[in-house]
Amino acid sequence: QHGYAPLETVMRGFNSYLGSSPRLLERGCRVLVAPSWGSEGIIDKGAAPLIEALLNAGHHVILRTHPQSIKTSFVKIHELKKIFMPHPNFEFDHDTSIFESLYDADVLVSDWSGIALEYGLGLERPVIFIDVPRKVHNSRYTEVKNIPFEVVAREQLGVVLSADKLDKAPDLVTLLTENKNRFAKQARILRHKHVFNLGKSAKIGATLIKQIAEKQKNID
Repeated sequence: QHGYAPLETVMRGFNSYLGSSPRLLERGCRVLVAPSWGSEGIIDKGAAPLIEALLNAGHHVILRTHPQSIKTSFVKIHELKKIFMPHPNFEFDHDTSIFESLYDADVLVSDWSGIALEYGLGLERPVIFIDVPRKVHNSRYTEVKNIPFEVVAREQLGVVLSADKLDKAPDLVTLLTENKNRFAKQARILRHKHVFNLGKSAKIGATLIKQIAEKQKNID
């Protein structure tokens, strides 16, 4: 029962950011596309139809790639930038050390990236989860009976969109923004139920590590 430090970072930064003036749009929403990395993610599976559909619907689209994607999917990212950078409503956010694009977004589009949890739980804003195959690092995870939290949270923080129906993304943006209060409420309930020690996880984590180290020392 430790906590979720990255979530706290997002929430603290957002509270500070609220004092600044957000950028205003003449129409549409600000949609942040922030996928995970890997061969099954949005970037490698083809993000162009998704971005094109959102832009054609009048939304402002920011593509924020995972740092690892810059290494593993450089060519695909270059192709996306070449296609969409001339569009006045498209931005490419390459600096994942800052969260301005996250704070400005009305809706997030992701896959299995942890940023979706931090955005949904921290900012209480809705997420479109593109239904690509899970990025499994431990094939024995099914031996644990608990359902992975990433799976549980999806239906509460937003909606799941099939990877072969990316043209429906603009309709979902409209649906989510029209029901943003409902998703904000669900995010608060989910956060209260599942996130331990909100705001003090670092201190708790250090205490737990110390306890484990001392116990191991006594065993040795």
